[in-house]
Amino acid sequence: MVGAKQQQRYLLKSAGKTKIVATLEPYNEDYSQIEAMVGSIIDGIRLDLTVGNNQLRAKQVDWINKAAKKQGKNLAIIMDLPGLDVRLGNFDGVIEVKKGQTIVLAENADYVQTGIIPLMKDLSPLVKRGERLLMFDGRVKAVVNSVKDGAVFAEAVSDGILIKYKNIVLPDSRLRERLVTPEDKRALLFASTMNIDFVTLNLTRSADDVNQFKRLLSSMNFRCGVIAKIQDKAGINNLEEITQTADMVMFSPEALITGSTVRFEKLPLLQQEVILTGQRYATPTIISTRMFVGLGSDLEAARGESAMVASAVMSGCDSILLNDVAASGNQPLEAIKTIGRIVDYYAKKPLSERPADVRSLLVHGEKARTDVMASGIIGLAKSLKADIVIMAKTPEAAINLAAQREEGVRLIAVANSSACVNRLKLVYGVEPYLKPPATNNDFKLNELLLSKQLVAPGELIVEVSSESPGVIGPLDTLKIREVN
Repeated sequence: MVGAKQQQRYLLKSAGKTKIVATLEPYNEDYSQIEAMVGSIIDGIRLDLTVGNNQLRAKQVDWINKAAKKQGKNLAIIMDLPGLDVRLGNFDGVIEVKKGQTIVLAENADYVQTGIIPLMKDLSPLVKRGERLLMFDGRVKAVVNSVKDGAVFAEAVSDGILIKYKNIVLPDSRLRERLVTPEDKRALLFASTMNIDFVTLNLTRSADDVNQFKRLLSSMNFRCGVIAKIQDKAGINNLEEITQTADMVMFSPEALITGSTVRFEKLPLLQQEVILTGQRYATPTIISTRMFVGLGSDLEAARGESAMVASAVMSGCDSILLNDVAASGNQPLEAIKTIGRIVDYYAKKPLSERPADVRSLLVHGEKARTDVMASGIIGLAKSLKADIVIMAKTPEAAINLAAQREEGVRLIAVANSSACVNRLKLVYGVEPYLKPPATNNDFKLNELLLSKQLVAPGELIVEVSSESPGVIGPLDTLKIREVN
């Protein structure tokens, strides 16, 4: 019989939680700031390979791991590939652009000396006369007039501002069809030498894209999760097949409306569709936000983005990515705290109602059986007021249980490897811990749970494991135990 005090403690500790991923400023060489970020409430760090260099990236990864080890914390590290992404270069302050103004852009230009806007790489081979340039998430729009000697001449068709390292989208470029660029392959070879947990696949448009990318990673002997980025209508149209193939799905609202025909008012529903599809197929989802670009300077945009973040949390998304903590630069920790307050506030609200057919589509095959087992385990734990402890050889069992999005159930995963812990750091509501080394395989689960104060003596747990991987899915063994 569960006492009133124990039941109250149970309800307090079992609330679901959306995780937070922060973007590291590309040229950050301040170990103390990286250490502070690692020690904050974040569960993962994104590194953008579009800018910076491999030597600095290796140093940043080393510092992240050093800080995490020092603080006894696991973090997921995401490498975001360059793709066809073109970025503005390095310049001081803000460049104001007026409608009708002719602007000139070139690789590594000196804006102060020449008035030419610098770029991180050569744009001239990628565009031609009449094609659009959408800069800084579409805040500045321009049309190419000519290309000469590596410089791009364009006429601005809107007023706006430009900030260093911001993106340039090329909606009319025929090169957008290229899945993995030579630059991506060089980045992957570099990333394969480090402890990276996820890499992103830009402009994912089909399950075949994901499978092709996984084959490329396998040929490099690079073991990591693949995050499929939904950035255009083709990705939305093939969302279900992509979700069933990828290890994680990222939805980038700002990319979807920049240079596409997707109307702004459709974004909240599309975002919810991505999240619910992820839950349906037990694939974690991550929602990207840029609400902290110039924190405090664009309050209307920040309010709109905060509403999208709140909607994502209430729909049960696994992670929120602060895509431009790098851009807010001066106050990255304050930005992380702010997004944390939003997540904490809305995590206490009931999850949004799912459509009635979210589970009904999974009525056959291996996936259906695993889903029914996960639902049954959740129901048993709720009736016993017990935590679920997953002995995780791989992330799948915890992901399947988390996909149920049942409130009032706590999921504790004890993983065999740091890689598994890091993957689970980005999954909704899962608390992953590394299984300590044991002498003669004499691992005592009770000791781990009590030493970390995860449960109190006398409480019940539902222990889930997989003794026969691949036979009937990742969930096949269940024990009910009293911790003492």
